[in-house]
Amino acid sequence: MEKRFRLNKTSSLHLAAGSGDVDTVELFAKNKRSLFIGGICVTIAHLDPSGASLLSLAASGGHVNVVQFLVQMPLPEHAGVNGPTNSGTTPLMYASEGGHEAIVQLLIASKANPNSVNAMGETALHHAARNKDIHTRDRIMTLLNEAGADPSARNGKSKCANDLIYADAAPSPALASASAGEGTLARPGALPTGQE
Repeated sequence: MEKRFRLNKTSSLHLAAGSGDVDTVELFAKNKRSLFIGGICVTIAHLDPSGASLLSLAASGGHVNVVQFLVQMPLPEHAGVNGPTNSGTTPLMYASEGGHEAIVQLLIASKANPNSVNAMGETALHHAARNKDIHTRDRIMTLLNEAGADPSARNGKSKCANDLIYADAAPSPALASASAGEGTLARPGALPTGQE
């Protein structure tokens, strides 16, 4: 990824994407309106200081309208559906951990790689496993499974997604069926909340 696309400050465009302001994001994208930060013309291809794209910020915040708009735009690879942050976290990882099922569906339909791995060796499946809402977690794990996620993928601590599921919750049926050979789960690799 070229340095010219990395900002040293968060722009209002990034704030708009992260807060779900689809009108501002559309204005920048369609009218090629830009802001100048330190002499840089900010575009939808720019990343914030953590390396997060507009798509990562919108997916993390659960902003379906912004994600839906952005996946239809011709984004460069570093800002697209598989564009990682500095830590390797992809939009699919953020959406999976956040429990944003509709966004997970949009990203998978837009060819997001469910087997991407972040700096900690984690996939979107590891991130989904951290969701405390059993029903949401299971639906997202099923979506990842259907997209080709690998339930046996292990992170840097040799833990698979099933190992990360909270002790007070039952193991995901999506993982159990995939482990039994009835399918495979995607390998999304987002960082746990607070480890970015």
